[in-house]
Amino acid sequence: MFINGKMKKLKRIAFSIPNFDTCGAGEVLLNVVLNLPRDLYHPIIICKHDRGFLFEQIRIHKIEYHLFNSTTVLRPISNLIKGVWLISRKLKRLELDMLYSYHYLNDYSEPLACKLIGVPFLYLKNNMSWQGPSYNGWRLRSWLSKEIVCINREMVQEFFPGHNNVSLIYHGVNFTKYHSSVNYNLRQNKIVMVANLVEVKGAETLLNAFLKAKLDNWTCTIVGDNTTDYGINLTALYAKYSNIVFTGKVSNVNDYLSESKIFVLPTLNSGRKEGFPGATLEAMSNGMVVLGSNICGIRDQMEEQFSEFLFTAGDVDDLSEKLKLITKYSDYEMDQVGRNMRSYVLDNFSIKREVDELVNLFNKIM
Repeated sequence: MFINGKMKKLKRIAFSIPNFDTCGAGEVLLNVVLNLPRDLYHPIIICKHDRGFLFEQIRIHKIEYHLFNSTTVLRPISNLIKGVWLISRKLKRLELDMLYSYHYLNDYSEPLACKLIGVPFLYLKNNMSWQGPSYNGWRLRSWLSKEIVCINREMVQEFFPGHNNVSLIYHGVNFTKYHSSVNYNLRQNKIVMVANLVEVKGAETLLNAFLKAKLDNWTCTIVGDNTTDYGINLTALYAKYSNIVFTGKVSNVNDYLSESKIFVLPTLNSGRKEGFPGATLEAMSNGMVVLGSNICGIRDQMEEQFSEFLFTAGDVDDLSEKLKLITKYSDYEMDQVGRNMRSYVLDNFSIKREVDELVNLFNKIM
């Protein structure tokens, strides 16, 4: 880019992530990279491999990328030192101005490599893992970071009280992608959940609540990878019910949202819980009636305007009653709730707003 006849140097920002195939933050990162102002920044992707349909978007949009692991083993110390040195050499060749990590583990080898070459490091805290064996790792990762980006209020309050290098920046949603052109009266009597099947996502709570509610002419669809041991066992356990469907991993999630009336995210209030789930925002953007567990992350999205659609995490009875109540709504009533939810998301959780806040943060660092 030229300014007053002189070439302006773009800031080279690397965004690291394990992969775009199984990592839940893949679409979040893609949204940011595709919407960064290109007159200011040159984005670079660093990840382990190029598998997954999301990575195709990296190629299509001609984003610079490099396939290598930007983290290394932390023990023994001799291996950590060697690994950090090798990573630092790879990063140095990229001539970076900053590295923003979307890695979700308590790794501190990546920020150490950045320290060696004098590149500012910041990371996205995208889950609620903190205490236990991982605690010291998180403390080191945070101490080595120039800035930390949190995605829900409780992260800031519980993990970083008194810190002055922590920013709360909510993820945005792609309104164009997650939008239904189907009239509500053409949607089917379907309740849908979108999540890769691990125990903390609480699929059993939804399935048991759905069966307990005895909803005639309704089906419950679980969309997401069910090839884990937990997913395989869960699929087998509910195989006898004709009104419960497991789709497995799909690329056309919005098609399932558009044909359904109700979305439920029943994440448990234990373990890693939720950071800031994209699935709920995508369903709200689609104009669905959304129910969610009353836990961190989901609260940030729904508590202010839609607290009556929150239920106690893991409480089959509470969710069952909510389902019985909402399935009695007329199509008009469901449509109005869905429109209100979409409008709220449009006003509060746009990708533009997320990117603008990140740009302000980047400008403060560089």
